[in-house]
Amino acid sequence: MRLEDVYQAYLEEVITPLVSKEYERDIDFDTTVWTEETLGFFYKLGKKQGYYVDTNSKTVGAIDPDGYMKYTQTYLEPPKEYLVDLCWRNWDESTGKYWLELALELEWQPTAPGGYGDEDMDEDVYKLLDVDARKRVGILGCTAREKKHLSRDSAEKLIENFQGYVKTGDFHDAEFLFVFIDEDDSEDHFGVGARLVDSNGNGSDLPGYPYRKLR
Repeated sequence: MRLEDVYQAYLEEVITPLVSKEYERDIDFDTTVWTEETLGFFYKLGKKQGYYVDTNSKTVGAIDPDGYMKYTQTYLEPPKEYLVDLCWRNWDESTGKYWLELALELEWQPTAPGGYGDEDMDEDVYKLLDVDARKRVGILGCTAREKKHLSRDSAEKLIENFQGYVKTGDFHDAEFLFVFIDEDDSEDHFGVGARLVDSNGNGSDLPGYPYRKLR
C-alpha cells in the first residue's frame, strides 16, 4: 500500500471526523483521543494487510480483544510496543525472511526552544532514521504560531534537516511520510499537511487542508 494512500485514508477516516467533532462541541485538541484513533487506524490497517502489529496493550484490548487474549495466552504477558509507538512486522515462513514493513511515531506537543517541559519532537523524528522499516511514518502536532510548542514552520525545518541525513545515508528502498497537524484556538485554525520523503532524501508535499472552513 502506497504511503500516499495511507495518508488519504487517515485524512478521511480519522482527521476529518475528529476535527468535525471538536468544532461541533467547541472543545480543545484532545491528544488522548487523537492517539487512540490514530493507533486504532494503523492497527486495523496493518491487520487488514496481513501483518503482525505491535502497539500498546490498551489499543489492542479496545480494538482486538480476541487478539489481546491470544497474545496474552501465548506469551504470558499483555501486548506491548516494539521499538516505536506502532509497527507492522512480517515473516515469510517459506523463506525465513523477516522484516518491518512500517514504523510509526506520534508526537502531539513538541516543545519549542525556551518552552516548558522536556518533550521534544527531535527524538521521535530521528528515531525513524534508526528503525529499519520499509515505510516510516511520523505524525507531528504543532501550533500555527511559535508559542511554547513548536510551530509548523519549525516542524517543517526539522523535516528538511531529516532529509539531509537521508541524502547522506543508505536507506535502500525506504520511504517516509510526515503528517503535520497544527492547531491554534486563538486563530480558529486547524490545518493538515504532509510530506513524502524517498530513500534519496527527496521530498514532495501532499495536498493539505485548512479545516477552518468546517466552521
